[in-house]
Amino acid sequence: VLVVLALAMAAVWWSGKGGLAMRQAAGQLAESNEIRKALYRETWQMVQERPRLGHGIGSWHPLWRERMAGSSMSRVKTAHQEWLQMAQQGGVVAVALLLAVFGRWWRRAVTAGLTGAGGLAARVVAAWFTESLVNAALRDGALAFPMIVLAGLALAAARRTPDGLPPADGTA
Repeated sequence: VLVVLALAMAAVWWSGKGGLAMRQAAGQLAESNEIRKALYRETWQMVQERPRLGHGIGSWHPLWRERMAGSSMSRVKTAHQEWLQMAQQGGVVAVALLLAVFGRWWRRAVTAGLTGAGGLAARVVAAWFTESLVNAALRDGALAFPMIVLAGLALAAARRTPDGLPPADGTA
């Protein structure tokens, strides 16, 4: 399901429909696309330099500024793609850990049942995961805070039994 969502989002991104069409009409899309392509391309090069353990937490911004010195793009503060930035900073180890976190949340939601609170939790987790493909969805407070609150509430609700109490198995 997440892969399908990601592919659909990529198709919309490259087709210029929706909000992107509005940016195109305002003359902003070409510049925005070029900036994102440069961000992704340069970040991917950084990942390839140190794929296992990355360059270190907090290293993306200083490396970006160094590589883009003299360019207006040096002011960009994140890679605008959570997974690339995570790989750049912590390598495949960090990406695997983050995938494990999302996987655990997804499993909790599915275990609770997709027709009730578990379905809500699954949608929130899927939305946050999808957002992370095109934004700094874990490190940008304006993007992350609402998702943290929504995911926390939805996952907490998914952990309740039908009588509204936490599970008796000690996993609450």
